[in-house]
Amino acid sequence: MATTRYYYSSAISEFIEEEKDSIVGKLTGSSQHDINPKTANAWKEEISSLREVLSKYKNTDRGSIYLEYNIPRMGHRVDAIILIDGIVFILEYKTGGQTFNQSARNQVWDYALDLKNFHADSKDRILVPIVVVPDAPDNHCSIELRSSTDKVYEPLFTNTRQLGVVIQNILDLVGQASGRSPQSDCAWANSGYEPTPTIIEAAIALYEKHNVADITKSGGDIEKTSKALNRIIDHCRKEKRKAICFITGVPGAGKTLIGLNTAIRLFNKGIGAVYLSGNYPLVEVLQEALTRDYIERKRIINSTEEKQARIKKEDAKREVKAFIQMIHHYRDQYLEGVDITTKDIRPKPGYFESNTDKAYIPAEHVAIFDEAQRAWTKEELQRFMREKKNIQNFPYSEPEYLISCMDRQPDWGVVVCLVGNGQSINKGEAGLNEWIETILRSYKNWDVYISQPILDSVRLSDTQRRAIQLQCNLQCKPHHHLQRKLQCNLSYSLRNELQRCLTYKPRRNLRNKLQHNLMYKLKSNLRNVAQHSLHESLHLKISMRSFRSESVSIFINQLLDLKVEAAKSTLPKLSENNYPIVLTRSLEGAKRWLRSKKRGNERMGLLASSKAERLKAISINVKYSPNFVHWFLENSQDIRSSDRLEDALTEFEVQGLEIDWACVAWDADLRINMNENAWEHFQLRGGNKWQNINKPANQEYQINAYRVLLTRARQGIVILIPEGDDTDETRKRDWYDRTYNYLKGIGIPEII
Repeated sequence: MATTRYYYSSAISEFIEEEKDSIVGKLTGSSQHDINPKTANAWKEEISSLREVLSKYKNTDRGSIYLEYNIPRMGHRVDAIILIDGIVFILEYKTGGQTFNQSARNQVWDYALDLKNFHADSKDRILVPIVVVPDAPDNHCSIELRSSTDKVYEPLFTNTRQLGVVIQNILDLVGQASGRSPQSDCAWANSGYEPTPTIIEAAIALYEKHNVADITKSGGDIEKTSKALNRIIDHCRKEKRKAICFITGVPGAGKTLIGLNTAIRLFNKGIGAVYLSGNYPLVEVLQEALTRDYIERKRIINSTEEKQARIKKEDAKREVKAFIQMIHHYRDQYLEGVDITTKDIRPKPGYFESNTDKAYIPAEHVAIFDEAQRAWTKEELQRFMREKKNIQNFPYSEPEYLISCMDRQPDWGVVVCLVGNGQSINKGEAGLNEWIETILRSYKNWDVYISQPILDSVRLSDTQRRAIQLQCNLQCKPHHHLQRKLQCNLSYSLRNELQRCLTYKPRRNLRNKLQHNLMYKLKSNLRNVAQHSLHESLHLKISMRSFRSESVSIFINQLLDLKVEAAKSTLPKLSENNYPIVLTRSLEGAKRWLRSKKRGNERMGLLASSKAERLKAISINVKYSPNFVHWFLENSQDIRSSDRLEDALTEFEVQGLEIDWACVAWDADLRINMNENAWEHFQLRGGNKWQNINKPANQEYQINAYRVLLTRARQGIVILIPEGDDTDETRKRDWYDRTYNYLKGIGIPEII
């Protein structure tokens, strides 16, 4: 749904003269919701306050005012933004007897930080966030000016009378910003907005029916890939086709965001779709965040008379679960009422006729599997079914079973696989190969959409590779871009032959005609053009996790791959983009650094490897499992919040999620060797000895665990490596010193 940037705008001089009811009418007309009396009265109180403060600018041309200015990433609107002499005053009003509080302070600070980070014309401007309680006593106000290096002031608390003083103090202190004009105010208000939301923020914004383009960088791959996926789904629905689509990308590129956007978009259109993940913490956090947001939105929209009809939390969560589920719940749901043989799964005769609340055919036509490479192998799923479900000799791997569920659809269906690289942290994962081999083995009539980079990355025989390319390129109707490119690239005679096939022959005849009658050159061109016109957008190349620098994941990969010179070359790029990475030996020093960086509702937290058991000596206990939902969602006043810096999460709880500022505590489980040319891998055994990890696969899991941890922070990282203690056989100084010196040698600066 398209959103209005602001509900009302005016030059300050015109705002002073306009009737109050006229302004309220414009605000009401622009709102997408019904306006209750409480909201209308709040607007009137704000307008009266603003008129009183701005009356001194009545006969000048010094500024503009914008009411209900949209912040899509946060899913909120700023009550009022005033531009005077090019300076941006961001006002959050608390009317109706409300008082100053920390929540309001953080809220208006977040607005200012969002504009500074993501709003193009705010990057070099002075931004002043202010909480206004119109009738608050003067002695409750806090108007001391404190600015940061990025020109964002700390939030101020003021009443109506003091607001005018604050504005004048800022103007006297700073002076007029260069180039200010009415035209520049308008340019500011409509300037480009390119946010990179957290996955929690993105899910909430999408659930509130924002467009994916509203909440992501236009320079990234996300919008392009979303559109490509929408075309594929629309094509399958129209042509009654079944297809599997692979979307790949670097960590933080936006795969999960695309999956959520697609599921929510289709759900809102009444088309059955579900986002599925085997990542239990991610699903639980998203479900809880969306449930809370849904209840809060209902509370705000409801009028006073409707409060008795407030939605219950369990009802809200039930709605959310309709399109966000654990993959295992989905899998088990469609095991009910079936007979399982060594080769097949079939419905039990009469079961679904007698149990009308159950279904053999999925309710969804589109199933989106996040981290699809983590689906279980046949052996792992057989073990689970045998031990947990008492089902013997289950015949499928998880990819094959999940595809078989969608294949039950009588008309059309799409399986979307979101595939991450370098983040495998569990045994028993089937990887991408099993999905592809399943299609080749059992579902040759399905269309395949896959990018060339991922096709190049999987281990396939030449025969398999040719088969999947042929299935990818010849089973699907050529896209209109493909047809245009073919028209430009193929010879006149081949164009005519292809045109006859496209115009007069049905799909099957087209495929047979192309395979058997057209010459090799035509097939070769068709493959190449299909790969580059239809499928290239299915690979996301740019990490969006850190909005400050796209080089974070590159640097972390170089660090873990022991590419020292490359890492040294990349590190300055992070500093240039204001993404700090620092080293310390002190947990208290790390906490001080995090607290000095955090502003508003930015989130900070402690992270550590699940094998980092000797961090317990410095009060980081990875064997204690805090409630990760509270860790991610509660505010800093709650002792369960990550912001309290008391509990650490491991790679298993944070994969797929992110925070703003992270302390990654590095233990002796992963150490650099004496020559600094290889990692040494250990796990604690028996409470008094580190044991070597020798299996290459398990070593890879451990490296990936640190890769996950080191790529969770959006704005900066402090890496904590303890001093060690030679009197403790499990904490030798040399083990920690070697890793510390390796990181220091790359150029990571130290803090105390």
